[in-house]
Amino acid sequence: INRQKPLCLFQTPPETNVPNRNDPNVIYFAKGVHEPGLISPKSGQTIYLEQGALVKGRIYAEGVQHVSIKGRGIIDARGFTDKPKKICALEFKNSSDIRVEGIGLRAGQWWQSLYILCRNVEVSYMNLMSFGVNNDGIDIDGVTNFKASNCFIGCGDDGFGWHALDAQTNGEPPTENCRAENCVIYNAHAGNGLRVGASMETRLFRNITFRNIDVLEHANYGIRSDH
Repeated sequence: INRQKPLCLFQTPPETNVPNRNDPNVIYFAKGVHEPGLISPKSGQTIYLEQGALVKGRIYAEGVQHVSIKGRGIIDARGFTDKPKKICALEFKNSSDIRVEGIGLRAGQWWQSLYILCRNVEVSYMNLMSFGVNNDGIDIDGVTNFKASNCFIGCGDDGFGWHALDAQTNGEPPTENCRAENCVIYNAHAGNGLRVGASMETRLFRNITFRNIDVLEHANYGIRSDH
């Protein structure tokens, strides 16, 4: 509206299969403010954020399988991320069968979400809103079988940052069969709408697809590939 900042209204589908808060494999955050700090799910667990839940902290897991993060609440990682230490708001490493659906994510400095050396990851109906330094939206590195759909990515750096950072240390893993579709990117401050590159020193990038992506605003380029 004229020169006002954008007002973002997010509509997500009605929830189905809401988990039982008494299930020992469910980390349940009810409506209200919670301050857990670091949340580290184990294999087979679900993190559930009820609508109206504001969870102050970040999520990190390594070597886990079959983990879900779902609901309509918000993870507020401001104060829990760190650029020099490369601490993200939401990160999975060496993990498989990860599902993230419906939640909001707010980060301080550094990337909002990263999936590194993972297999079978699906992200849907997320809204990410962080516009500061190096606030990439949804980043992957060395991932096989990845899908992001129906997400809004408000970011201060690359909306999609699909990299191969420190590839030699990580074994130069391929990134393949990765798709993003039906997403909206609002990129401000620095960076690009969607980016394949920044670092590409790995064996293989294969079957990478972006489909029906709207880049509403971009600080540098709407689409960038540098390798």
